[in-house]
Amino acid sequence: MSTLPAAPREGPLLPNEPRIADPAREAALTATHLLPALDELDAFFRALRAGLDDALRRRLPMKDGKPYPKGQCLEISQAAQQALGRLQPQDVGGTPARGFAALMAFARAGGTVRQVWGALRETYFQNAFLVGTLYVDVANDTVDPAKPPVEILPIAE
Repeated sequence: MSTLPAAPREGPLLPNEPRIADPAREAALTATHLLPALDELDAFFRALRAGLDDALRRRLPMKDGKPYPKGQCLEISQAAQQALGRLQPQDVGGTPARGFAALMAFARAGGTVRQVWGALRETYFQNAFLVGTLYVDVANDTVDPAKPPVEILPIAE
C-alpha cells in the first residue's frame, strides 16, 4: 500500500512545527543576511554550543545509560534557545561575533528564528532551529558523538 504525501498545511504554525510560514520572504532574508555570513554563523553556533557543554555535561552526564551528549538533543536545543534569548553583542567576540551580528540583522529585518522538531531524513527524531530557510542543528552529535556538534544546512536538504 502506498501513502500519498500530505498536502502542505496552510495557516498558523503549530508550536515547533518544522514549516516555513512565508518561504519567499524567508528565502530573501536568508540570502541577504545569512548566506553571506554562513561561515561566521557556523562559528557563532559552535561557540554558543561550546559555552553550554560543560554545564549540561555536569547537569546530566548520563541519559538512559548513554554519556553526554548522546540522546540529549532536546536538552541542548533548549539550553541554546535560552542562551540566545539573553545573549548580548558584547558577550561575543571574534568571528562568532560577526555570525551573531548577521543573525541579529536577520531577526531585526523580520526573519524567523525558532526551535523546531521532527523526523530528520526520516531516520532520527531531532530538535533543531529553523533560521529563515536554514536548518541549524546545535545538537548534531547526539546520535553520533564523532559528528561535529553543529550542522547548518538548507532546510530543503
